[in-house]
Amino acid sequence: MKSVFVKKPFQFDVREIPIPPLGPHDVQVRVKACGLCGTDVRQAAIGESFAPFGHEVAGIVEAIGSAVENVRPGDDVCLESGTFDRFSDLSRNGKVDLDMTGRSMFNDGIETMGFAEHMVVPCECCVKFSGLTYAQASLIEPLGVAYDLWKVTGVELGEDVLVYGLGPIGLFALRLARLNGARRIYAVNRSGRDARDALALAWGADAVIHPDETPLTREMFEKGGVDKVFMTASPAVMPDTMALMNTGGVMGFIGIGSDELGDRRIAFDMRFFHDQKLQIRASNAVPALYFPACLALCNAGMIDMQAMISHKIRLDHFAADVRAYLDDRKGALKAVMEL
Repeated sequence: MKSVFVKKPFQFDVREIPIPPLGPHDVQVRVKACGLCGTDVRQAAIGESFAPFGHEVAGIVEAIGSAVENVRPGDDVCLESGTFDRFSDLSRNGKVDLDMTGRSMFNDGIETMGFAEHMVVPCECCVKFSGLTYAQASLIEPLGVAYDLWKVTGVELGEDVLVYGLGPIGLFALRLARLNGARRIYAVNRSGRDARDALALAWGADAVIHPDETPLTREMFEKGGVDKVFMTASPAVMPDTMALMNTGGVMGFIGIGSDELGDRRIAFDMRFFHDQKLQIRASNAVPALYFPACLALCNAGMIDMQAMISHKIRLDHFAADVRAYLDDRKGALKAVMEL
């Protein structure tokens, strides 16, 4: 089978490799679509050695291990990147969202990932779907990440929300905030990302602000500030954004920062943080959860997954198609490989 390997600086190698062996609790999936994630781009930028990649996957079950009961050959499935261990103390105590020890496409003896013709994954990762194309279903994974961010942040009916960063996670979180009754939504993104600005407005933003052109101030917000923040941009902008939050405000943050950009550590005014009763809550979608809820939203027409897909990637033209996507600053939303 063909599988794409990557290392810095954006070197892609399409290799012929054997399909990995099938264990008793494993599922062989014929990949039909795989989305390109920001972490994939990061791996292409800094990875020291060639490695397989791609974790936003939808496909068809081709074969199952002897102990698999949740799917059958021919089922359409989208793949959770990882699951919780149902036998752990955390899971037995009802805290499955905190258990990071379940089987995963990352920790179960990686031999191939989503940018390939086939994958062998733990059966726990397989979630059956219908009513969506494979390309649309591959984006249930990033929608699930945004769903986790929305839940962690806790947007309530009638609150004003600022979404900082209009990548796919920020856009999905923005849409979830609108569906859940946010009063005003302010989208913040650097200028020149026209397609992202347009989708933000179409999905419910009341305004799009470009901080590289217009400095953010409290005066631009109807309530003098915002109640909740979805932070998907560089950690470096977090301190200044805190100054825009109303008393009792909550910032939900997803992201890891980087040594290369020097933004893994930030400093902020702790007295202001204390006096205003602010909170920062980390969203880390490990294990991957909420796929059924996300599928239900999409099947009900509440989230238009097709609107997120701006570019297609072909396996045999992988490097050129990825480069075309990355170079299209104005039009890029999400690139998906389709087979």
